[in-house]
Amino acid sequence: MHTSAKQKRGSSLNDCLHAGPLLTQDLLIVLLNFHLREISVIADIEKDFLQICLHTTARDLVCFLWLDDITRDPDDALIIVFRCTRPPFGVSSSPFLLNMVLDELLDMSIDVLFGLASKQIYVDNFVISLSTVTSAVERFECITE
Repeated sequence: MHTSAKQKRGSSLNDCLHAGPLLTQDLLIVLLNFHLREISVIADIEKDFLQICLHTTARDLVCFLWLDDITRDPDDALIIVFRCTRPPFGVSSSPFLLNMVLDELLDMSIDVLFGLASKQIYVDNFVISLSTVTSAVERFECITE
């Protein structure tokens, strides 16, 4: 899906979509906090967009058309409608959706360590510095459980 592709005298899909408010942390603050202590830890949320499911009622709003045979004139029999089950990568609103989901999951957590984590995430990267190896191991074990 090429959502940034423009027509000759037109706009792209990304130009027409509201990207949502910027929810990512300030990169400078994240990097400065990362260098505050002796032990640095970085983790990546694997396949972040693929782990978010679109609600079944929203899937009709996130779809694309596929022409089954480009050598023939398009008609209803040749056009296939594909519905997305995940937020598409490359759409201007997708980073907002990812950050909104991550913030919601972290806010729902009763664990204090997770509550602090929302300030230490940049896009899909968990970035933190800790004072001791023991505290780094404890944080890692808490996150991977």
